[in-house]
Amino acid sequence: MKRQTPAYSWALVDADGTLFDFQRAEAIALEITPTQLSVSAPRQFADTFHAINAELWQAFEAGLLSARDVRTQRFRRVFEVLGLPGDPHVFSEAYLQNLIKESTFLEGAERFLQRITSRVGLVLLTNGFADVQHARIARLGLSDVFDHVVISEEVGVSKPHPGVFDIAFDRMGNPAKHDVLILGDSLSSDIRGGFDYGIDTCWYNPQQHVNTTNLTPTYEIRDLNEAAAILVRQAADHD
Repeated sequence: MKRQTPAYSWALVDADGTLFDFQRAEAIALEITPTQLSVSAPRQFADTFHAINAELWQAFEAGLLSARDVRTQRFRRVFEVLGLPGDPHVFSEAYLQNLIKESTFLEGAERFLQRITSRVGLVLLTNGFADVQHARIARLGLSDVFDHVVISEEVGVSKPHPGVFDIAFDRMGNPAKHDVLILGDSLSSDIRGGFDYGIDTCWYNPQQHVNTTNLTPTYEIRDLNEAAAILVRQAADHD
């Protein structure tokens, strides 16, 4: 007889790009928000936003900016670069509301959570904005799924900094590091953070991006079913 037993006791799981289809929601929000606010967005609007947004989030991960800085600066800079009229703060808040409304699971994410919930402890570990992440968790019916939710904006430190892992481990009751796996799509925050902290890492890479870093994840997967199999392995029942 076979039963499923946990290979790990805890999983630290990223949100955007791992569980939530952020790219889809972002694309829709960038398309509909200008129309809602009567902002005449030029063709290069999305590309300009992506470039500025990536730069600011990189500075955030490096500890040079706060989440609030990212939130307030990115559309202000987009409006300045493109010479757009209007209030970038109003635009930003409308964009985030649209982002929440368009939140969906990535393919396989809901099934992944169903497979591992109650078998391993689950911590959502995210660098996203606190109000947005809480709203998306509620919208997708995940309020009772996670044992703990650690959001960088709320705790004052972000991935890949070891401080956010200290906080997560404290909330988990300080398990042994070999009992914890981090799962995420970002080499620079999820995998770098886990590697530096000394825990096993699982890089979710469905698009098969080339790893140009000096990091070697413990696991690299294309499908979240693979992550579930890693977290809950098949073992013989000798009871």
